[in-house]
Amino acid sequence: MQAVGSFEQQPGCPETSLRGLPADRLEALCRGECHHPSDERHAITAIEVGRIRPPANPAAPLSLLIVDARAAVREIERARFALQLQEMAVATNMERQRELELKADQVDAQIKLDADNELLQSRNDRDAALRDLRVAILNYLLVTGQMRVNADGTFTDVTASAGLGSLFNGMIGFAPRFADMDGDRSPELLWIGDFGTSLYFRNNADGTFTEITASTGMGLDFNEMGMTVADFNRDGRFDRYVTTVGTNDLYRNDAPNS
Repeated sequence: MQAVGSFEQQPGCPETSLRGLPADRLEALCRGECHHPSDERHAITAIEVGRIRPPANPAAPLSLLIVDARAAVREIERARFALQLQEMAVATNMERQRELELKADQVDAQIKLDADNELLQSRNDRDAALRDLRVAILNYLLVTGQMRVNADGTFTDVTASAGLGSLFNGMIGFAPRFADMDGDRSPELLWIGDFGTSLYFRNNADGTFTEITASTGMGLDFNEMGMTVADFNRDGRFDRYVTTVGTNDLYRNDAPNS
């Protein structure tokens, strides 16, 4: 097995961004701190492997299980942060393109070509980061036993055993999102839906979920269309922003699962 540390970040923004955008625009987009990797990598100080091993005896106590999904959760967090950085890089390059278009008669053809290539590369990097996040989420589901790969390479549907089966009946849902809303390092499942069918599932950290939409104060909007989570007030808890057909709503996370 081989492993390498992530690239160390250099302060500030790369030269290409500094050339393409004025200082005030860079400050507005990324506060002067772009994705700016160096050639040096961080040293790896520890490698943690998390897994759930089914007991040989179904009657064995839960304490005999080897349960450690922390590494998988941290990988999701790392992948999500990497995606945010790449999305910022795309936004920076798109803004640079707009700046160049405003002074098209003063821009050298090579500068325009370089800007086009950098925008294309940043979009490719963003797509790769999105794939990494999806793989990290799938790995978490595998580690915690919520998705199982059989010996023949096929998958086992554990929707019902996870406590999710009948709850989806009649749901017109989309844009599901895993996020650790209560800080126990086991991501909850948030699923927005049309016609008042949005659902919120608490992760029981044992491969099952409990639907607690009403008690959380969420799901009040009738036609939810889009959703994102972020700690907008910097209190250490994820908050939730929902777009709807009517008004958009920001849900502040006051306490675990409320």
